[in-house]
Amino acid sequence: MSKKDSNALTKKPTINIDKRIRLWVSSVILLLIVLFAIYLRYEDFSVWKAYKSQFQYQDKYQMSNFDSYYYLQIARELQEGTYDSLQELRRVPNEVHAPYIPPLLSVLAASISGITGIQLETIAIFLPVFLASLLAPLVFLLCVRLNFNKIASLSAALFSILSITYIVRTRIGVFDTDCLNVVFVLLNTYLFYQFGDIKSKKRYTYLALGILSTFLFYTWWNTATSVVIISALVPFSVALIFSYETKKPYLKYLILGLAILISAFFISDEIIAFANLVLGKTDTAFPNNLDIAELDKITFEDFIKKTAGNDLIFYAMVIGIILLCWKLKRKALYFIIPIGLALSPFVGGNRFMIFSAPILAIGIGYSIHLLFQFKTRIKPHIALAVTVIIAIIGIASNYKTITHNYLKPAAYESIALLNAMDQHIPEGANVWTDWDLGYQIQYYLKNGTYADGDVSDGELFYYVAYPLAADNLAVSANFMRFYNKHGIEGMNTLYGAFSGVVNTFNFLNNIFSLSPKQTEQLFVREQDNGKLPKANGLNTPKEWVSFLFPRESEDIYVFFYYKMTQTAVWFKQGHSDLNTKKTVGLPLFLTFNNLQERGNKIGNGQIILDKKTGIANYGKQKRYFQSLSTFNGIDSETTFFESGNSKTSDNRFVFQWNKSIGFGAAMSKEMANTTLVKLYLLQEKSQYFEPVDLNTPNYQIWKITGNAYSN
Repeated sequence: MSKKDSNALTKKPTINIDKRIRLWVSSVILLLIVLFAIYLRYEDFSVWKAYKSQFQYQDKYQMSNFDSYYYLQIARELQEGTYDSLQELRRVPNEVHAPYIPPLLSVLAASISGITGIQLETIAIFLPVFLASLLAPLVFLLCVRLNFNKIASLSAALFSILSITYIVRTRIGVFDTDCLNVVFVLLNTYLFYQFGDIKSKKRYTYLALGILSTFLFYTWWNTATSVVIISALVPFSVALIFSYETKKPYLKYLILGLAILISAFFISDEIIAFANLVLGKTDTAFPNNLDIAELDKITFEDFIKKTAGNDLIFYAMVIGIILLCWKLKRKALYFIIPIGLALSPFVGGNRFMIFSAPILAIGIGYSIHLLFQFKTRIKPHIALAVTVIIAIIGIASNYKTITHNYLKPAAYESIALLNAMDQHIPEGANVWTDWDLGYQIQYYLKNGTYADGDVSDGELFYYVAYPLAADNLAVSANFMRFYNKHGIEGMNTLYGAFSGVVNTFNFLNNIFSLSPKQTEQLFVREQDNGKLPKANGLNTPKEWVSFLFPRESEDIYVFFYYKMTQTAVWFKQGHSDLNTKKTVGLPLFLTFNNLQERGNKIGNGQIILDKKTGIANYGKQKRYFQSLSTFNGIDSETTFFESGNSKTSDNRFVFQWNKSIGFGAAMSKEMANTTLVKLYLLQEKSQYFEPVDLNTPNYQIWKITGNAYSN
């Protein structure tokens, strides 16, 4: 054997060993990044274990946000074998059609719980923690495919799991789809990029995987079909148009056209809704005065703070992604959807900030990759040192924020509320309250509710808020009874009979203030004058009155709690002018505790009110009230003040207080005249509302009596 051959034999194993070592080191570092991602989302659990009474309900762990209970409810039904086409406890009495294919998140949790025997709620709080960490290896693989060096690819993987918003929305207890929404969007991009870039038959394996990924994404995030479909359609289209070569080009355009048609079929409703929005043909029959924090647009400063956490790191990320797109040229089109979703918080709401995590991470990865490209100017060991410093800055910028602010579960403050309802509201009854508690009531208490967190249209919210904001207790109770029986279908019957929404509610405001007997007499007169309203199946006064004042099919309980007075969303929506769609009056309800009466003064450390003049010292300013209402535990008394005493024409506000418990509030006149406030503070006596458990200011439970027609 020659010397040359001998050297060749001795060198080859060394090269293989070097590759194996690099591969082993990369794998270990990537594993550590994944474990770090899990830790950042898991570290709150030490607090959960130490204070179980605050983090558990009915001896089971609570979820960290309200929407988690939607998926948890389905998981429990799957586990119990009761999952069917209808969710009877939601949006009573209309019910909700359950997804034909159960959400994959719920299926996973139910399956793992069934296999392991671990409590479903325990699986639910931990599952998203592990699933969210999958973003790191995916970003690493994509960066390697884009020809980043291993150090840059690992850096991108690290930064992908450091985004504050992404961590907050995927940490322990957040049993929601966000943990894999980001992953699936990027996975579709990666798979279809591979399909377009690889020229061998192996490309079809990636095409098949891309189709499978899209299907799984569809079952995972079934409430955002358009995002799911477009996340696959766009990179697939780019691959076909720019990368797929064939002797029959018409064939690929035929396939592309077919894909677009199939996609349009799945998202046609959303396309029509968007077209109507552009053309100004949106349904404006109902107001939509809801404050949904997730849909608030983000400022540039907040975007930096809640993603990179550091200005220098952020700009390095942005510069990197711009330079990468410049280098990729047409191939950058594969990343249209991930980049578009990353920018969407500025127009679509801050909940989309989670999608910025991988794109910004890839940007910082490419910036680091470029450091190593300047070998003539920057030595590799210096580039490595700079990379380590960047990584330290990135971790330090977010670590304290993440680990020093544990999240309480959504139901933490609801434990006493749920216990009260569990004690006083029987199973089978329906609960009329705001939408925040909807999912929890359904899950823990198995009572029906009229709205929950899965509704954003103004119509349903108006139906729920209208009786709370009504100025007449009879109207409020009778509307609840009517809606409980007939729901949206009954409302549509009225809209047809009275030519629209505005006329219908004008009619209801009048008719529900009357007794069934008075209403029948009114309809008899209308019939005699040939003016009886016309509707299918409602041809006589008796039929109309039976329809409007139905017999009870199940009990209805109204539940008020303190938070409702502070958010006042029910007032903004329910006290809106149906013509202008704007809230009438100020949603002001400023509460005071430990109020005491001393001579002619009522006050505490915050406010002192003169009972004779209605003038109050609040802080360093004077406030003027039109009236003062006092509830002594049995009856209420109201004193009105002349506007001349206030030295101002501003008479928008009133003051009410419960003397027996020392609790009161300053509020707008309009808010004081609502059903909720009349019951909550003054406990106005009414034949329509029966008190069940009044624990003011924490909560109140009232049973609806209302009127039923008896012929």
